[in-house]
Amino acid sequence: MDLLVKTLGASPSDRVLEHILEVLPEIEPSASAAVPVVEELAAKQDDHFLRYEAAQALLKLRSPAGFGVLASLLAAEPPLFVQQNAGKLVDAMTGLSFAIGVGTAEERARARIRFQDWYVQNGARVRWRQDRKRFE
Repeated sequence: MDLLVKTLGASPSDRVLEHILEVLPEIEPSASAAVPVVEELAAKQDDHFLRYEAAQALLKLRSPAGFGVLASLLAAEPPLFVQQNAGKLVDAMTGLSFAIGVGTAEERARARIRFQDWYVQNGARVRWRQDRKRFE
């Protein structure tokens, strides 16, 4: 575990980062120690796909910080594929449907705004509910 965290902090290639972000949640609970490093990585990453992967890893590690990464990512209007994946992730992790990445460009913009509004209102207090297997 320590080796993975050190590798994340060392800024390896994008491919290596992607693989580490995918396996971290599988190591849980010891992987929760990687949350601060993943948050830092997401904050300094320009690549939309890697930011999505970081958000996904954070949420799978039960860290609500992943919603902040997604809010920032979606505000930057990433490629449609990233928006669609983010939408599926948000829906799965909240049990809500924002329709992110669905419909016309105008509908997608409204969906991003709905998620941003939800995040502003709920982001600071949302917590993982093990009994429901989602954030509330």
